[in-house]
Amino acid sequence: MGQYDLLDPENAPGRFETLKSPRKRGSKGDGVPWGVRDVFLMILLAVIGFLAAMLGLTVAVRLVLDIFPNLKSLPTLVVNSLFLVFQDGIILTISLVFLHLRGYRFNLATLGFRRTGLLMAILLVFTVLALSEVGSAIYQSFVTPQPQPVLKEIQPGLPALALAIIQIAIIAPIAEEILFRGIIHQGLEHQLGFIPAGIISAAIFAAAHLQPDIFVPIFILGFGFAFLMHYTRSLWPSIAGHMLFNLLSVIAVYSSLR
Repeated sequence: MGQYDLLDPENAPGRFETLKSPRKRGSKGDGVPWGVRDVFLMILLAVIGFLAAMLGLTVAVRLVLDIFPNLKSLPTLVVNSLFLVFQDGIILTISLVFLHLRGYRFNLATLGFRRTGLLMAILLVFTVLALSEVGSAIYQSFVTPQPQPVLKEIQPGLPALALAIIQIAIIAPIAEEILFRGIIHQGLEHQLGFIPAGIISAAIFAAAHLQPDIFVPIFILGFGFAFLMHYTRSLWPSIAGHMLFNLLSVIAVYSSLR
């Protein structure tokens, strides 16, 4: 059997549709085969599915705690980390299943896992983060936002720090970049172009954090990550930038506790 590289859309297996293969419904230009309508239908279903999953999870947790009451003593950080992993997993799974049921074929390269120039990517990542910090500093001169709830749960101690880094600085950036840049932004840009798609996807990204006082800083960051995706045609730079941003946030909160 011949070898292929999942990161190379030219050599992907035949049952997957790549960026340069014929697309469903006559999609236009380079990019993913889905579009604006698919994106918003997917978001609606993801929200409904997540709420239903949370209802089921609540019932299941109550049953488990009745059987194993000792689990009530689990640290809050552990419980919150498990919840966030569940949240990211459910939403991402619903999104990918929706696209599959719509008849779209895709692989890792379609979602954005493509090679890109390392030095240029590093330069762009630091530029985006620097500009985001400038924008956030200007915003915070008028508004004092509260830390995100997930950051408030960080506790002293190396085990707590390690758990926070794994969840906040590794798992969350990968899941969120696949969803917001790989699926949502690419689907919007496919039909609308970069600027409108960048604005809309960044607004969705900021709104998904459910904290109005940080909408503007997260919007700026989301637009920067969309630019990284657009310019490099790869998801790796935005993942790296997201990881670095979250890691610095975790370290800052942890340092303040000490």
